Amino acid sequence: MNQKVLQISSSTSKLFSQIRSHIFEYICIKSSDFLNIDKFSFDEKKNTIILKPLYSNSQVGIVTSEGIADSNINYKNGSITRRAFKNFKDTDGINIVLNNNESSFVANSQDIGVLTVIKEEFIGFGIQVDKVKDKGEGLKELVDIVKNKSSVSVQCYASTLGMDNTTIGNIDKIELISINTK
Repeated sequence: MNQKVLQISSSTSKLFSQIRSHIFEYICIKSSDFLNIDKFSFDEKKNTIILKPLYSNSQVGIVTSEGIADSNINYKNGSITRRAFKNFKDTDGINIVLNNNESSFVANSQDIGVLTVIKEEFIGFGIQVDKVKDKGEGLKELVDIVKNKSSVSVQCYASTLGMDNTTIGNIDKIELISINTK
């Protein structure tokens, strides 16, 4: 393992430790129906996974969480308004994992080989499989999931957002994204 990989693994473990020990309260936003090719796909030529976990003007599930939220808990129906990502910042990087499991680490949004797109209407990632330094089991599993067009949901743990009951008007920061197959 190289130095960068150790830093990523350490930061992921620290984040999971913080989430588990309830240091922060998170709003967990669950987006389902990821068989949509625009949201979750694989570009064979570029060997790149395309992931757009959240969109403006979309219906989502919302729950307040003081730790890792099970993907099967009861979420309140909610929505994300237009231009919800206008103030979004990715200063610390967003960890992407599978099934809320830190050992199934896929990548961090600031890793080499991960392209992050932040627009007023959505956030998205292009994970260039050949360029990501840490080719762990999580990345390999994600390639299989997207190639097989498996049904998935995505949970985004947001720590900074503007929300009125079940309407999210502003998402400033996301700490963790979990792609769930269970």
